[in-house]
Amino acid sequence: MSEKKTKKTKEQLSDETQKVFDVLNEGTDLARVVLGAAFLDAGMEVVLRERFLKGSKTTDSLLKPTGPLGSYIARARLLYCLGLVSKETHQDLETIGTIRNMVAHNHLHVTFEDGDIQELCKKLKWWELPSSISENIAGSNDLQNVAKQQFVISLVLVFQQIHVTAFSVGSNPDYRIARNPNT
Repeated sequence: MSEKKTKKTKEQLSDETQKVFDVLNEGTDLARVVLGAAFLDAGMEVVLRERFLKGSKTTDSLLKPTGPLGSYIARARLLYCLGLVSKETHQDLETIGTIRNMVAHNHLHVTFEDGDIQELCKKLKWWELPSSISENIAGSNDLQNVAKQQFVISLVLVFQQIHVTAFSVGSNPDYRIARNPNT
């Protein structure tokens, strides 16, 4: 895997949101899960970059794919431990990560028809919050569609939480300012 990865900005994530939402609405189950989780991962990286020292090679080293904070789960846990996301958001991030791993690392085509995926989607917290939506979903007998809607709604609402955090988290000063001027 290449170490070179374009660093996203919060503005770029805003610009890309509609394209991702189009895939969430119209794409295959594989595309929904993998792209959706990748978008959350990019959002978590943006939040951490906003919080960490700007221009620091150490920040880049920590957040690169092979760095200690380069994985989806490490970023989700750090955001929670820093108090940047709620417990419910953290739990949904972990569940979405588990779903992503089940779908992406399976040699068979896994969809929302899979019973294990449906059970994980039931654990998602954020889809329950908009009561009119959750009532419509809960009343459906189409379990594949229910799981898909639970996943997409939770992913969108979790992303919105991360996106708001990216724009509101206090950033640390530019790396050049933080250094000792005599070194």
